[in-house]
Amino acid sequence: MLMDGNKFTLNKDAITYLEENIKNYYFKKRYQRYNPSPEALGAFKDISEKTNVLVLATRNCPICIATIPVLIRLHLDVQNPNLNIRVIEDGSPHMPTFLADKKTPFIIFYDSAFNELFRLEQKEIKDNFESALIEELKKLVSA
Repeated sequence: MLMDGNKFTLNKDAITYLEENIKNYYFKKRYQRYNPSPEALGAFKDISEKTNVLVLATRNCPICIATIPVLIRLHLDVQNPNLNIRVIEDGSPHMPTFLADKKTPFIIFYDSAFNELFRLEQKEIKDNFESALIEELKKLVSA
């Protein structure tokens, strides 16, 4: 899926998205109560190449509220400078056409040149997001 670096930067960074959504009780509780596993923290620390992450979200989506705080918390706890997370909300004027038919949440990991590394779709995310994320990141690091 093609992504343009300029369009990518037009989207909200993780901190901006967190600040906007922390007012949502369930989002805030998920962020505060999430206790990252050592394996998840390690997977985020092990990202040694510049990696761009695009997250398609909808504010009132229960699966988004359950998963996006996890992703942001991991990102902020580890503070890996190689990781750049941007959130695009469904209906945004900056939304690329390839995302138009995707169900939220939809997460794509790109390398520094915006070549797709892997994606996590709603059906993979809703059962156990942390495990699905760790599994894909381990593949990425060992490749």
